[in-house]
Formats: sequence, structure tokens, C-alpha cells
Amino acid sequence: MKDSARHIKIVEWSEGDQCYVGSAPGLIFGGCHGDDEKTVFAELCEIVDEAIDLYRREGRPLPPATAGRDLANSLRSEARRGVKCVLGTDLKSVPCVGSCMVMGTD
Repeated sequence: MKDSARHIKIVEWSEGDQCYVGSAPGLIFGGCHGDDEKTVFAELCEIVDEAIDLYRREGRPLPPATAGRDLANSLRSEARRGVKCVLGTDLKSVPCVGSCMVMGTD
């Protein structure tokens, strides 16, 4: 399994931006965007691979894996409860990377 498979990749529609937005919470800050969902996902996969390569070149450990946490069911459960952070990674343990996925609930 590739290291990139250990990190979730999310593509979602942004009403505010009127485009698809791709992100990999816990691994990269920011992401990519575009009009085509599949193209955004393909670009996101490339960005994740590049981020992992950068971590290695700089001799930094990879952030903790975010895949394998049954995210789809967690999102559903947490959204019902109004919880903001679903990944549970400590921000300070991930250098220069956001570690918490913010959901659209208050």
C-alpha cells in the first residue's frame, strides 16, 4: 500500500466558491479546487504524493494516518451531535498542517 493511501482525501462542493474543493486533512494545509469533481480528485492525489515526498526530502516524519477510521460513519454520527473536530489529531504534532476537519455544524 502506498503511503498516500493512509491519508484521507476529500472532494466536496463549496457553495461559497461555486466549485469543488479537495483537501487532505492532517497532511496538507489548503488543497485544490476546480469545476470537475474527478479532475479535482486526481489533482488532490498528486498533491498528496508531492506532500509525502516533501516530508521525506526534509527528513520529517509523516503526520499520523487519517485513513482507516471509518470516516463516513464518523462524519454522520458527529454531524448529528454538532461536533466540530472528527479527526482528533493534535495540531501541535503536525508541523505546518491543519489537523482537524471542520464540519458545517454549529
